[in-house]
Amino acid sequence: MSSSEDSVDDTSVTKRKRETIEIPKSTSDSQRIKINRLMTNLEKPVHIPPSPKERVLPPPPEFNRHVMGSTAGAGSGDFHTYRHLRRRTQAREEMRDKKAYREEAQDEFQKN
Repeated sequence: MSSSEDSVDDTSVTKRKRETIEIPKSTSDSQRIKINRLMTNLEKPVHIPPSPKERVLPPPPEFNRHVMGSTAGAGSGDFHTYRHLRRRTQAREEMRDKKAYREEAQDEFQKN
């Protein structure tokens, strides 16, 4: 092979690399690149992942026999138990509020 053929091969390789590698400069560029990539092969099936399942927390405890104040004695391990109970209750209430908000938004969307 002569040196002129090597240079032609090198330029075609670098040209192909430039065509395949695009660095998006903005969000719209990245979307354009993704759409162009999808449109190159229209017959290829697209994988659409299933929507995530809704997370369900365990139900709250039926009763709490030992109700403590906001302070615990020195060395009391019960403080951590009740702190954990409070955190789980707050997480449960937050999930309930988010679910109510989503349902309200969905109802509003269905009305329009």
